[in-house]
Amino acid sequence: MTKRATTDDFTTDPWWWEAARPWPSGDAPLPGAVDVLVVGAGYTGLSAALTLAEAGREVLVLDRLLPGEAASSRNAGFVGRSLLGGFGQMAKKLGIAETVTLHGGAEEAYDFAVDLMGRLSIDCHLAHRGRLLPVWNQAQYDQTAAEFELQRRHLRIEGGMLSERELAQELRVSGARGALLIENTSSVHPGMYHAGLRRAAEAAGARVTGGCAVTHLAREAEGFAVRTGRGSFRAREVVIATNAYTGGLTPWFRRRLVRSNATMAACEARDPALLKSLVPGDRTYIDYSRYQFNFWRIAPDAPSRLLFGGQTGLMFKRPEEIALLLQADLERIFPPLEGTRFTHLWSGEVAFTMDRLPHLGVHEGVHFALGCNAAGLPMGTWIGHKVALKLLGDPDGATPYDGRRFPLSPSILGYPWFMPLLTTWARWQDWRGAAARGH
Repeated sequence: MTKRATTDDFTTDPWWWEAARPWPSGDAPLPGAVDVLVVGAGYTGLSAALTLAEAGREVLVLDRLLPGEAASSRNAGFVGRSLLGGFGQMAKKLGIAETVTLHGGAEEAYDFAVDLMGRLSIDCHLAHRGRLLPVWNQAQYDQTAAEFELQRRHLRIEGGMLSERELAQELRVSGARGALLIENTSSVHPGMYHAGLRRAAEAAGARVTGGCAVTHLAREAEGFAVRTGRGSFRAREVVIATNAYTGGLTPWFRRRLVRSNATMAACEARDPALLKSLVPGDRTYIDYSRYQFNFWRIAPDAPSRLLFGGQTGLMFKRPEEIALLLQADLERIFPPLEGTRFTHLWSGEVAFTMDRLPHLGVHEGVHFALGCNAAGLPMGTWIGHKVALKLLGDPDGATPYDGRRFPLSPSILGYPWFMPLLTTWARWQDWRGAAARGH
C-alpha cells in the first residue's frame, strides 16, 4: 500500500485562510494621478501606506494578486527580534560595535510591530510565549550556549540554555541534548494580522487594490508614468515593497534578492491532549541545529492542529511529494505522530540578501524596502514604516541599514538556480549527522 501524507480534503490554501481569507478590492477605475504609488500589498506595503496616509498623503497600493495572498498570509507567524546569520559570525566580520547596531534594528522592528498591533487593536492572537530551539549533541549545545551568551551581553535578549531534563518540561522529543529558550519573542496569526493592517490602512485613507499588476514604470520630470492591466496613470512618488515577489518591473532590485520557497502544513486534527503532551510549553519552535531545518507551533486558533514547516529550497515538486518529505521529518521529531496526514500544505516565497540585511532607500527616484531575510512580519512592518518616513522627509526614518551597498546575488532573473543543489547538500549533511552552524 502506497504511503500517503495528505487527507482526502487536502488543499494548498494556507491554514490561515480558514479565519482570514484575503478578499478582493472593488473594481472602481484607477485615478488619473496619485501622490504615492506603493507596489506590493503585503506587510511592508501596507505599513508604508498606513504611515503615509496618516500623514495626509494620497496613497494607492497595487498588487498583482489579492492583497495579502502572497507571503504575508503564508507566513509562519513567528515574531522574532534578531537578524538571520548569527550574531557571532557577523561580529567576526564587522566587529562588535557595528553588529550591535545592526541587530538593534531588528530589536526595534520587533518592538514597533508589537506596539502597532496594540495601537491598532488588531485581533491576531498575539502571544508572548517565546521561542525554543532544540540541539541534538554536545557540540551543538556548547556552540549555541556560547552564541547566546555573546548576544546576552550585548542585546536585549532574554532566556537561557535548558538541560535535557529541563527540556522535557517544554518539548517531548527523543535524542535532544537540550535547547535554547528565548523568552522575549512572540507569535501571531499572520492572516489576521495582515487583515487588520489592511483595514487600518484603508481606514486612514489609503486605497488598496489587488489583481492589478504594474507592467510599466517610467520616470518623468515630475514623477512617474505607470501602466497597469487596468489602465495608466501618473504617480508623484513610488515605493517598491514586493520583497520575494519582485519581478521584471524592477530588475535592479530583483538582481539583488535571492528567492526561496518555505513550506508549512497543517496536520489533520489530533487529540489536543496529545499535542499538549508533545509541546507542553506551547511556544514557537525552530530546529536550527539541522542543515535542512524544521519549525512548528500549535495553531493559535485550533488546539487540535499542529502546524509544521520546513523544506526550504525545494522546487519543481508536487505538493504531495513535499508532504511526504515533511511527514518523514514530523515522524522523526514526534514518533507518536507517525502516520499523521496534512489537510493543508502551502508555500510562500522568502527573499534573502547576500549580506543578510534588509535594504531600504531610494534608487533612481524609486523608494524601496526589501530583503526581510525570513523575518517578514516584524521587519517588513518596520521597514515599510521607515521608508514612508524617509519619503516624508522625517528624520525618524533613519535606520542602521541606511547607505549600505546592496550587493548583487547570483540569481538569474530572480531564479535561484543553485537552491536545489544547496537543498541536496543540506540533506546529505543531515544524513551524515553533521552539526549545522545556525542560520
